Amino acid sequence: MEYKLYKLKFNTPVHFGSDKVSTSLEEVDVTCHSDTLFSALCLEYIKLYGDNNLEEFIDLFNKGDLLISSLFPYKNKDLYIPKPSIVVERDNKKDDENVSSSNRKKMKKLEFIKVSDLNNYLNSIKGSCDFEFDNMNYNKFAEEYLFQKVALREEKNRLYTVGVYRFYEDCGLYFILAYNNKNDLDMFEKILKSLSYSGIGGKRTAGYGHFNFYEDNNISDIDKLLFKDAKYKMLLSLYSPDESELDNIDYEYSYYSLIKRNGFIYSQTYSDTLLKRKSLCMFKEGSCFIGNINGNIKDVSHNGNHKVYRYGKALYIGIDI
Repeated sequence: MEYKLYKLKFNTPVHFGSDKVSTSLEEVDVTCHSDTLFSALCLEYIKLYGDNNLEEFIDLFNKGDLLISSLFPYKNKDLYIPKPSIVVERDNKKDDENVSSSNRKKMKKLEFIKVSDLNNYLNSIKGSCDFEFDNMNYNKFAEEYLFQKVALREEKNRLYTVGVYRFYEDCGLYFILAYNNKNDLDMFEKILKSLSYSGIGGKRTAGYGHFNFYEDNNISDIDKLLFKDAKYKMLLSLYSPDESELDNIDYEYSYYSLIKRNGFIYSQTYSDTLLKRKSLCMFKEGSCFIGNINGNIKDVSHNGNHKVYRYGKALYIGIDI
Protein backbone atom coordinates (compact mmCIF):
# COMPACT_ATOMS: atom_id res chain seq x y z
CA MET A 1 0.00 0.00 0.00
CA GLU A 2 0.96 3.65 -0.42
CA TYR A 3 0.56 6.27 2.30
CA LYS A 4 -0.30 9.96 2.41
CA LEU A 5 -0.26 12.25 5.41
CA TYR A 6 -2.58 15.25 5.36
CA LYS A 7 -2.26 18.18 7.74
CA LEU A 8 -5.41 20.18 8.49
CA LYS A 9 -4.92 23.83 9.31
CA PHE A 10 -8.14 25.09 10.89
CA ASN A 11 -9.18 28.66 10.18
CA THR A 12 -12.18 28.51 12.54
CA PRO A 13 -12.74 27.00 16.00
CA VAL A 14 -13.59 23.28 16.15
CA HIS A 15 -16.08 21.34 18.24
CA PHE A 16 -15.35 17.63 18.70
CA GLY A 17 -17.65 16.05 21.26
CA SER A 18 -16.03 14.70 24.41
CA ASP A 19 -15.65 10.96 25.04
CA LYS A 20 -16.88 11.43 28.61
CA VAL A 21 -20.12 9.75 29.63
CA SER A 22 -23.08 12.11 30.10
CA THR A 23 -21.21 14.86 28.34
CA SER A 24 -22.61 18.26 27.41
CA LEU A 25 -21.92 20.66 24.57
CA GLU A 26 -19.49 22.46 26.88
CA GLU A 27 -17.08 19.51 26.99
CA VAL A 28 -14.88 18.95 23.95
CA ASP A 29 -11.86 16.96 22.80
CA VAL A 30 -8.93 18.31 20.83
CA THR A 31 -8.85 15.33 18.43
CA CYS A 32 -11.31 13.63 16.09
CA HIS A 33 -11.93 9.88 15.84
CA SER A 34 -11.67 7.96 12.57
CA ASP A 35 -15.38 7.10 12.55
CA THR A 36 -16.30 10.80 12.69
CA LEU A 37 -13.94 11.55 9.80
CA PHE A 38 -15.39 8.65 7.81
CA SER A 39 -18.99 9.79 8.35
CA ALA A 40 -18.06 13.30 7.22
CA LEU A 41 -16.41 11.88 4.09
CA CYS A 42 -19.51 9.80 3.28
CA LEU A 43 -21.79 12.84 3.58
CA GLU A 44 -19.45 14.78 1.33
CA TYR A 45 -19.39 11.91 -1.17
CA ILE A 46 -23.19 12.08 -1.39
CA LYS A 47 -23.01 15.83 -2.07
CA LEU A 48 -20.60 15.28 -4.96
CA TYR A 49 -21.79 11.99 -6.45
CA GLY A 50 -25.24 11.28 -5.01
CA ASP A 51 -26.15 8.38 -2.76
CA ASN A 52 -26.66 5.76 -5.50
CA ASN A 53 -22.98 4.73 -5.49
CA LEU A 54 -22.23 5.29 -1.81
CA GLU A 55 -21.98 1.54 -1.21
CA GLU A 56 -19.12 1.36 -3.73
CA PHE A 57 -17.24 4.09 -1.85
CA ILE A 58 -17.76 2.30 1.48
CA ASP A 59 -16.67 -0.99 -0.08
CA LEU A 60 -13.27 0.54 -0.91
CA PHE A 61 -12.69 0.86 2.85
CA ASN A 62 -14.19 -2.53 3.65
CA LYS A 63 -11.82 -4.21 1.19
CA GLY A 64 -8.86 -2.23 2.52
CA ASP A 65 -8.23 -0.29 -0.70
CA LEU A 66 -8.63 2.88 1.39
CA LEU A 67 -7.94 3.18 5.11
CA ILE A 68 -7.82 6.23 7.38
CA SER A 69 -6.45 6.99 10.81
CA SER A 70 -8.02 9.24 13.40
CA LEU A 71 -7.04 12.92 13.48
CA PHE A 72 -4.07 13.60 15.79
CA PRO A 73 -2.21 16.79 16.72
CA TYR A 74 0.87 18.23 15.09
CA LYS A 75 3.03 21.11 16.25
CA ASN A 76 5.31 22.65 13.65
CA LYS A 77 7.02 19.62 12.07
CA ASP A 78 6.37 17.30 15.02
CA LEU A 79 3.69 14.64 14.68
CA TYR A 80 1.98 13.27 17.80
CA ILE A 81 0.33 9.89 18.36
CA PRO A 82 -1.63 8.48 21.33
CA LYS A 83 0.40 7.21 24.25
CA PRO A 84 0.58 3.38 23.96
CA SER A 85 -1.67 1.54 26.40
CA ILE A 86 1.10 -0.95 27.21
CA VAL A 87 1.83 -1.82 30.84
CA VAL A 88 5.29 -3.27 31.46
CA GLU A 89 6.63 -5.08 34.53
CA ARG A 90 9.81 -3.36 35.59
CA ASP A 91 12.72 -4.07 37.85
CA ASN A 92 12.02 -1.55 40.63
CA LYS A 93 15.68 -1.25 41.59
CA LYS A 94 16.67 -0.64 37.99
CA ASP A 95 13.77 1.76 37.60
CA ASP A 96 14.86 3.77 40.62
CA GLU A 97 18.35 4.06 39.19
CA ASN A 98 17.37 5.08 35.65
CA VAL A 99 14.00 6.86 35.77
CA SER A 100 13.33 9.78 38.09
CA SER A 101 10.12 10.05 40.07
CA SER A 102 9.24 13.39 38.46
CA ASN A 103 9.65 11.92 34.99
CA ARG A 104 7.37 8.97 35.81
CA LYS A 105 4.69 11.44 36.87
CA LYS A 106 5.10 13.37 33.63
CA MET A 107 4.75 10.17 31.60
CA LYS A 108 1.51 9.24 33.37
CA LYS A 109 -0.03 12.60 32.48
CA LEU A 110 0.86 12.41 28.80
CA GLU A 111 -1.98 11.84 26.37
CA PHE A 112 0.10 12.10 23.20
CA ILE A 113 3.78 11.60 22.41
CA LYS A 114 5.92 12.70 19.49
CA VAL A 115 6.50 9.99 16.92
CA SER A 116 10.20 10.82 17.17
CA ASP A 117 10.07 10.19 20.95
CA LEU A 118 8.32 6.80 20.72
CA ASN A 119 11.40 4.59 21.24
CA ASN A 120 12.63 6.74 24.11
CA TYR A 121 9.20 6.56 25.71
CA LEU A 122 9.08 2.75 25.39
CA ASN A 123 12.55 2.47 26.93
CA SER A 124 11.47 4.78 29.74
CA ILE A 125 8.43 2.72 30.72
CA LYS A 126 10.68 -0.34 30.80
CA GLY A 127 12.96 1.54 33.19
CA SER A 128 16.01 1.23 30.97
CA CYS A 129 16.52 4.98 30.51
CA ASP A 130 15.34 8.30 31.88
CA PHE A 131 14.12 10.33 28.94
CA GLU A 132 13.38 13.96 29.76
CA PHE A 133 10.17 14.99 28.07
CA ASP A 134 9.46 18.55 27.04
CA ASN A 135 8.04 21.12 29.42
CA MET A 136 4.38 21.45 30.39
CA ASN A 137 3.48 22.56 26.85
CA TYR A 138 4.38 19.16 25.40
CA ASN A 139 0.71 18.32 24.87
CA LYS A 140 -0.57 21.90 24.45
CA PHE A 141 -1.92 22.39 20.92
CA ALA A 142 -4.98 24.62 21.27
CA GLU A 143 -6.85 26.96 23.58
CA GLU A 144 -10.26 25.98 24.89
CA TYR A 145 -13.10 28.51 24.87
CA LEU A 146 -16.76 28.58 25.87
CA PHE A 147 -19.20 30.45 23.64
CA GLN A 148 -22.77 31.29 24.56
CA LYS A 149 -25.38 30.66 21.87
CA VAL A 150 -29.09 31.28 21.50
CA ALA A 151 -31.46 28.50 20.47
CA LEU A 152 -34.39 30.08 18.65
CA ARG A 153 -37.73 28.58 19.65
CA GLU A 154 -41.30 29.54 18.76
CA GLU A 155 -42.25 30.40 22.33
CA LYS A 156 -39.00 31.76 23.75
CA ASN A 157 -35.26 31.78 23.12
CA ARG A 158 -32.94 29.57 25.15
CA LEU A 159 -29.29 30.26 25.98
CA TYR A 160 -26.77 27.42 25.88
CA THR A 161 -22.97 27.14 25.96
CA VAL A 162 -20.71 25.42 23.44
CA GLY A 163 -17.11 24.42 24.06
CA VAL A 164 -14.61 24.78 21.24
CA TYR A 165 -10.89 24.62 20.62
CA ARG A 166 -8.94 27.16 18.63
CA PHE A 167 -5.59 25.76 17.47
CA TYR A 168 -2.42 27.73 17.91
CA GLU A 169 -0.79 29.16 14.81
CA ASP A 170 1.78 26.37 14.49
CA CYS A 171 -0.63 23.53 15.39
CA GLY A 172 -3.45 21.56 13.85
CA LEU A 173 -4.54 17.98 13.19
CA TYR A 174 -3.29 15.38 10.74
CA PHE A 175 -4.41 11.99 9.53
CA ILE A 176 -2.93 9.17 7.48
CA LEU A 177 -4.49 7.70 4.35
CA ALA A 178 -3.51 4.26 3.06
CA TYR A 179 -4.48 3.61 -0.56
CA ASN A 180 -3.89 1.13 -3.36
CA ASN A 181 -4.37 3.04 -6.60
CA LYS A 182 -4.20 6.55 -8.04
CA ASN A 183 -7.86 6.73 -9.12
CA ASP A 184 -9.09 6.09 -5.57
CA LEU A 185 -6.61 8.67 -4.29
CA ASP A 186 -7.82 11.33 -6.73
CA MET A 187 -11.44 10.73 -5.73
CA PHE A 188 -10.55 10.85 -2.04
CA GLU A 189 -8.74 14.16 -2.38
CA LYS A 190 -11.68 15.65 -4.26
CA ILE A 191 -13.96 14.66 -1.38
CA LEU A 192 -11.49 16.01 1.19
CA LYS A 193 -11.33 19.31 -0.68
CA SER A 194 -15.12 19.60 -0.55
CA LEU A 195 -15.09 18.67 3.16
CA SER A 196 -12.67 21.50 3.90
CA TYR A 197 -15.40 23.99 2.89
CA SER A 198 -18.21 22.13 4.70
CA GLY A 199 -16.24 21.63 7.89
CA ILE A 200 -15.81 18.71 10.26
CA GLY A 201 -17.07 18.13 13.80
CA GLY A 202 -20.09 19.59 15.52
CA LYS A 203 -21.85 22.93 15.08
CA ARG A 204 -20.76 23.35 11.47
CA THR A 205 -23.80 25.56 10.82
CA ALA A 206 -22.23 28.02 13.25
CA GLY A 207 -19.12 28.11 11.05
CA TYR A 208 -16.94 25.70 13.04
CA GLY A 209 -14.56 23.09 11.70
CA HIS A 210 -13.44 24.71 8.43
CA PHE A 211 -9.87 24.02 7.35
CA ASN A 212 -7.24 24.13 4.67
CA PHE A 213 -5.24 20.98 4.08
CA TYR A 214 -1.95 20.08 2.53
CA GLU A 215 0.08 16.94 2.07
CA ASP A 216 3.16 16.52 4.24
CA ASN A 217 5.82 14.46 2.49
CA ASN A 218 8.01 14.26 5.58
CA ILE A 219 6.42 11.14 7.11
CA SER A 220 9.45 8.87 7.28
CA ASP A 221 9.31 8.57 11.09
CA ILE A 222 5.81 7.11 11.03
CA ASP A 223 5.81 5.60 7.54
CA LYS A 224 8.28 2.88 8.51
CA LEU A 225 6.04 1.85 11.43
CA LEU A 226 2.75 1.56 9.53
CA PHE A 227 1.53 -2.04 9.38
CA LYS A 228 4.98 -3.14 10.56
CA ASP A 229 5.28 -6.81 11.57
CA ALA A 230 6.12 -6.35 15.24
CA LYS A 231 5.16 -7.83 18.60
CA TYR A 232 2.38 -5.31 19.18
CA LYS A 233 0.01 -3.61 16.78
CA MET A 234 -0.93 -0.17 18.15
CA LEU A 235 -4.13 1.37 16.86
CA LEU A 236 -4.17 4.75 15.15
CA SER A 237 -7.91 4.42 14.48
CA LEU A 238 -10.95 3.14 16.29
CA TYR A 239 -11.28 -0.61 15.81
CA SER A 240 -14.36 -2.83 15.64
CA PRO A 241 -13.46 -6.49 14.98
CA ASP A 242 -15.80 -8.93 13.32
CA GLU A 243 -16.66 -12.20 15.07
CA SER A 244 -13.92 -14.20 13.33
CA GLU A 245 -11.25 -11.80 14.61
CA LEU A 246 -12.39 -11.92 18.22
CA ASP A 247 -11.02 -15.45 18.63
CA ASN A 248 -7.63 -14.55 17.10
CA ILE A 249 -6.72 -11.76 19.53
CA ASP A 250 -4.52 -12.65 22.49
CA TYR A 251 -6.45 -10.72 25.13
CA GLU A 252 -4.26 -11.90 28.01
CA TYR A 253 -1.20 -10.12 26.64
CA SER A 254 -2.90 -7.29 24.77
CA TYR A 255 -3.49 -3.86 26.30
CA TYR A 256 -6.53 -1.86 25.30
CA SER A 257 -9.23 0.57 26.31
CA LEU A 258 -12.83 0.65 25.10
CA ILE A 259 -14.97 3.55 24.01
CA LYS A 260 -18.72 3.69 23.54
CA ARG A 261 -19.75 5.40 20.31
CA ASN A 262 -23.25 6.73 19.66
CA GLY A 263 -24.75 9.97 18.46
CA PHE A 264 -27.36 11.33 16.08
CA ILE A 265 -27.70 10.71 12.35
CA TYR A 266 -27.33 13.89 10.32
CA SER A 267 -28.96 12.80 7.08
CA GLN A 268 -31.85 14.63 5.44
CA THR A 269 -33.12 11.42 3.80
CA TYR A 270 -32.81 9.10 6.80
CA SER A 271 -35.83 10.29 8.78
CA ASP A 272 -38.21 13.21 9.24
CA THR A 273 -36.97 13.54 12.81
CA LEU A 274 -33.48 13.43 14.33
CA LEU A 275 -32.69 9.84 15.31
CA LYS A 276 -29.77 8.23 17.09
CA ARG A 277 -27.38 5.60 15.77
CA LYS A 278 -27.14 2.25 17.51
CA SER A 279 -24.47 2.36 20.21
CA LEU A 280 -21.28 0.44 19.56
CA CYS A 281 -18.31 -0.33 21.84
CA MET A 282 -14.97 -0.05 20.04
CA PHE A 283 -11.28 -0.38 20.84
CA LYS A 284 -9.67 3.03 21.25
CA GLU A 285 -6.59 4.52 19.61
CA GLY A 286 -3.40 3.59 21.48
CA SER A 287 -4.66 0.06 22.23
CA CYS A 288 -1.97 -2.56 21.59
CA PHE A 289 -2.76 -6.06 20.36
CA ILE A 290 -0.96 -9.34 19.79
CA GLY A 291 -2.57 -11.10 16.83
CA ASN A 292 -4.02 -10.16 13.48
CA ILE A 293 -6.42 -7.22 13.44
CA ASN A 294 -8.44 -5.92 10.53
CA GLY A 295 -11.86 -4.64 11.62
CA ASN A 296 -14.96 -3.84 9.64
CA ILE A 297 -17.61 -1.22 8.97
CA LYS A 298 -20.87 -1.87 10.76
CA ASP A 299 -24.42 -0.83 10.01
CA VAL A 300 -25.70 1.16 13.01
CA SER A 301 -28.96 2.39 11.49
CA HIS A 302 -32.18 2.11 13.48
CA ASN A 303 -35.68 2.61 12.06
CA GLY A 304 -34.45 4.85 9.25
CA ASN A 305 -34.82 4.96 5.47
CA HIS A 306 -31.29 3.79 4.65
CA LYS A 307 -28.20 2.22 6.17
CA VAL A 308 -25.83 4.23 8.36
CA TYR A 309 -22.28 3.02 8.89
CA ARG A 310 -19.76 3.16 11.74
CA TYR A 311 -16.12 2.94 10.63
CA GLY A 312 -14.11 0.35 12.55
CA LYS A 313 -11.22 -0.61 10.25
CA ALA A 314 -7.81 -0.90 11.91
CA LEU A 315 -4.94 1.31 10.84
CA TYR A 316 -1.98 0.61 13.12
CA ILE A 317 1.74 0.84 13.67
CA GLY A 318 3.96 -2.00 14.82
CA ILE A 319 5.96 -1.54 18.03
CA ASP A 320 8.34 -3.83 19.92
CA ILE A 321 8.95 -3.71 23.65
